[in-house]
Amino acid sequence: MCSKLDKGTEFRVLLPLIEQAYKATANTIKGAPEGNGEVVVVVDDEELIREPCVSILEMQGYTAIKAPSGVEVIERWPGLRTKVNLVLTEFIMPQGVSGHDLGTWLYEKDPDLKVIYCSGFSQPNLRRRFKLREGINFLSKPFTTDSLLNMVHRVLIEKPD
Repeated sequence: MCSKLDKGTEFRVLLPLIEQAYKATANTIKGAPEGNGEVVVVVDDEELIREPCVSILEMQGYTAIKAPSGVEVIERWPGLRTKVNLVLTEFIMPQGVSGHDLGTWLYEKDPDLKVIYCSGFSQPNLRRRFKLREGINFLSKPFTTDSLLNMVHRVLIEKPD
């Protein structure tokens, strides 16, 4: 911790490498629902979140496409539009297009597209800050391999209204 008068306080938190946590949970995939080649776009500005999600989904039979930002998804959307079954996006991201903005944009293009939002912020906290539709698919961070795979499976098999 470092404090400076009139400047603020800086905290440094050291966490274990994601590879260690991922290896510890990799064997839980055995009982989780399996994909059948469905295409999932994983959008997260944090590589340490995005890469393990892509690996988990691919190990379970999904086709995963990674994107570090909503801007990149929007730029690539004309080529992705007909292939994508689901978008998994961080709710709050930098670079001018948050996951919330991305989801709104995607729903305007394709109201039947399935989107899962994830965030370290609680859903009630996000509901206070943003106008969220009822029935929104939300995965709280940190999430387990099982919760990710179960949510993806549940959302993919839901019938559109």
